Amino acid sequence: MKVALLLCFAVGTVLTQQPNPCQSPGQWEGREIRVDYSQKYEERRRLFYDETNKRTRTIAEVEFNSTRDFYDVLDIYSTNQRYSINMRTRQCNVSTIDRPFRYRGVHPNAKFEQLVSLGLTGFPGESIQLAIFSANETDEFYTGTVTYPACIPVTNIHITQKYGFEHSDYFDITAGISDPMAFVPPQECTKSRRNATSVNTPHIDMKAAILLCLAIGAVLGQIPTPCLSPKQWEGREIRVDYSQKYEERRRLFYDETNLRTHTMAEVELNSTREFYDVIMLFKERKMYSLNRRTQQCNVTDIEPDRSFHYRGVHPNARFEGIVSLGAAGFPGENIDVEIFSANETSEYYTGLVTSPGCIPVNNYHVSQKYGFEHSNYFDITIGITDPEAFVPPPNCKAPPS
Repeated sequence: MKVALLLCFAVGTVLTQQPNPCQSPGQWEGREIRVDYSQKYEERRRLFYDETNKRTRTIAEVEFNSTRDFYDVLDIYSTNQRYSINMRTRQCNVSTIDRPFRYRGVHPNAKFEQLVSLGLTGFPGESIQLAIFSANETDEFYTGTVTYPACIPVTNIHITQKYGFEHSDYFDITAGISDPMAFVPPQECTKSRRNATSVNTPHIDMKAAILLCLAIGAVLGQIPTPCLSPKQWEGREIRVDYSQKYEERRRLFYDETNLRTHTMAEVELNSTREFYDVIMLFKERKMYSLNRRTQQCNVTDIEPDRSFHYRGVHPNARFEGIVSLGAAGFPGENIDVEIFSANETSEYYTGLVTSPGCIPVNNYHVSQKYGFEHSNYFDITIGITDPEAFVPPPNCKAPPS
């Protein structure tokens, strides 16, 4: 996983000189969607972040009328104390923090990796530039994206030997902390300082957690009809298969009209690992998989129960809300994105697209058979430039029927 995060793929825009790591705001608040791949756990929460004083507060976004447990957690690293309140029972647990401060912005020891474009370049309000940075500590690896050049957090990934693989996306960020009491331990935690055992974060059902009723930065007066994403486009995809603990970066040709895709793994320089060029033709129910190193091709039938993976808005999607990526008040540093979801018999989907252009930003697929997949999309252009994009390579021959 760690190696895959640093794949050397060409990007849509590259600086003539590599920039030094920018400085993310030291104090901000916003919303976070956090996935702990190792624990198979996902939550949406309000986040108050104070890097200057090394403290955070996360308040889970609670489902309406839910009887499940959600938590309000205050971490103060200067005293190494964690205050965790069960938002349903109001019971507080005070414990010792057993891990280092987690940077949400650019890590202090980060190095620049590349620039990419999120959304559709050339359409005002439909795209932003992102810078990718990474850092490698003794027992921790970090990679993250921030808006460029203002350095507003968009997403980051932390990999540690002890805590595994964690992924967070950030929305509706505002600089500074609006609530002066945000980092004051709640009354429930100061009435009694009895010894408490470590807090065990609840394992929330993944599918249910995606639909948490979080407050959103802007809401339409009426629920809109799902917008129509482009049917044919090409770009880059970072895909994570949580069930298989697998992540890859690849070039993607996407043709929803004819139900076909072509993915080309972005290959590491001098790597001896296996990377694949895969064409999936759903109308013909055929998959062509070419090993990029050995040039050996494998032709198989697409499983009867495997449906086409929609990258844009799903045909049966419903509108969930609108959030902002980046930070308001920074021209060119934020875009509005709409959230849609769809629930099929054996598949659940939720995705983000730019508003109003409907350009794919990311999506989640949950299916009974194939588990949980998450993809982010960058450097998208409309249409397919290569007329041979969906033609199987000459050394890929279908087996006789």
